[in-house]
Amino acid sequence: ANGGVPPPGHPARVFGISLIFCLLAAAGFAWLLGPAPALQPALTTAAVVAAIVAGCFGVNYQFSQRRPLLWLIDAGYHLVQLLLFALILGLWH
Repeated sequence: ANGGVPPPGHPARVFGISLIFCLLAAAGFAWLLGPAPALQPALTTAAVVAAIVAGCFGVNYQFSQRRPLLWLIDAGYHLVQLLLFALILGLWH
């Protein structure tokens, strides 16, 4: 009756699982950079990874016919996220 849309999850569960995924992404990015990365290469790597993620989202958004503004919001969020990861990891040595 709801068109196949799952019921919304409890906010604590949503934020908890999102935190786990964020930590997984941060760990993967840290592994990609290696130990004690310099700031500039870390920021460049973040931009490249964000471009890859944005491209993957772009393909999915085309097939699901989602609006370009939604793509900009989602891709922009991940660009900021990865740049923050790079900033923290690049300055933390």
